[in-house]
Amino acid sequence: MTTTGAKFFDRTAKVIRVLTVPPIGALTLVSSLYFKRNEDFGSRLAYLLAVLFLSVFPTLAYPLQPILPPFRGRGREGQRSLAILMSVIGYFLGIVFVCFTHASSMLLTVYIVYVVSGVGIALFSKGLHIAASGHACAVAGPVAGMTYFLGPRALLIGVPVFLLVCWSSLRLKRHTLVQFLLGGAISVGALLLTAPIVSLVRK
Repeated sequence: MTTTGAKFFDRTAKVIRVLTVPPIGALTLVSSLYFKRNEDFGSRLAYLLAVLFLSVFPTLAYPLQPILPPFRGRGREGQRSLAILMSVIGYFLGIVFVCFTHASSMLLTVYIVYVVSGVGIALFSKGLHIAASGHACAVAGPVAGMTYFLGPRALLIGVPVFLLVCWSSLRLKRHTLVQFLLGGAISVGALLLTAPIVSLVRK
């Protein structure tokens, strides 16, 4: 392959990763559920807060990092640490909102799946020292959520997107195939574990 061709594929892979960052995946999920199953999702306030807690909070890590002393001057590692912290805060506030307002089981499931997925990634990465792909987790989770709540037609778009992200990760050498598939399996497993429990408890 020529140098020009290699650079084109590398740039394409980077664009794919940028377009599928976790906040965009979360925004796609909650927006799809709200507009397709509005009566089950809940109020407009519940939707706006879901966007805030799941998409905006993690994104705030980038403008906040240069002004927060514990994270300032730590570069990409500082951004990632702050993004994780902001995500955890968002998940916690989302669950508190659902519990105190008796919002829908669908929304509660989404928040808990994000928590369980985050814990799963942390356990594999920090506990077992297996670098499960957080990016794969953040793509497979919304795809699984839309498939579970909206039906299998979501796979028509979700599977190709997942495969493109997989290719981009392998192309840029961010993860091995096993690490990528493991990350995706964590979020799917979190949904399959959480949804029946929430449904049972909320009966």
